[in-house]
Amino acid sequence: MKRRLTLLAAAACLTCLWAGTGGAQKIGYVNSDSLFARYRGAADIRQELVRAQAVWNQEIAARRQQIDSLQRALDDQFLVVSSERRKARQDEIAARRQELEALVREIYDPKGKADQKNRELSKPMVDRIGAAVRKVALESGLQMVIDAAAGALVYAAKDLDITADVIEELEREDGGAARSLPVIAIYPFKEADAEAVRKSYGKTLLPYLHGALDRTRAARPVALQQLQQLLKDKGMERAEVTQARGLELARILNARFFVLNAVAAEAGSGRITVTARLFSVDSNLLVAEEQEIAPDDKGLASACERLAAKITARTGQP
Repeated sequence: MKRRLTLLAAAACLTCLWAGTGGAQKIGYVNSDSLFARYRGAADIRQELVRAQAVWNQEIAARRQQIDSLQRALDDQFLVVSSERRKARQDEIAARRQELEALVREIYDPKGKADQKNRELSKPMVDRIGAAVRKVALESGLQMVIDAAAGALVYAAKDLDITADVIEELEREDGGAARSLPVIAIYPFKEADAEAVRKSYGKTLLPYLHGALDRTRAARPVALQQLQQLLKDKGMERAEVTQARGLELARILNARFFVLNAVAAEAGSGRITVTARLFSVDSNLLVAEEQEIAPDDKGLASACERLAAKITARTGQP
């Protein structure tokens, strides 16, 4: 979607240039990374894509499980079945593997189902963003608008940044309040003890808390894919995010807050303690430390819903 916005911004540039009246050109810019992180319409599309991918991934996982089951059965009976029967089973497994590979390519290759779904969902939004960029540019007397996230912008005065104005225009058209919801970077959970590590609670809780914050409609969590890509780019995929690094990454993501999380589990009772520490990017100070306890695995989602409500309350949002 970022690439499409870059192309869209280029189209907006041409429109604004033709609309110019001569003299020195006034150039503005948008930050598409920030725009997509903060605009509710983009978050809705991400959620829809996640739901579609979940369905595809379930089918892929089910087929892979069937293949693994057939392979285990063959391995267990390898010495007791005839060579002809063994060959037939091996051929069946090989055929199923080929079918699975074809399915994965059909979904995730360029121009596959995932790409088509992305284009289908994104086009109306990209068109609306393009119209909003052009409207704000014309109202601001700009002859050109460029995308700062494309990497070509070396320096520009802050008053030429129209990202917030574009978001406000989009929200006004959506009938929502013309305000920018706080963007929150939610970092991976620290698994604080052996039981939490053994059960991989950190991987389970991160999407739970992200989804719960998104559903409050009082905050915009940075997209998990965007956050994970940044961690990968910084070589921090497996590293614990400290307060200093959290601040650095949050500024790159144009977030107003960031959350450092931890989870601990009691092997005997099954109780799980989830802790979230909310920091302000502007002050780099701890705003709040909130905690919820789940009696067992089944209570994790509810614990995250309660935690999300507490976090947004501390950001000053209703």
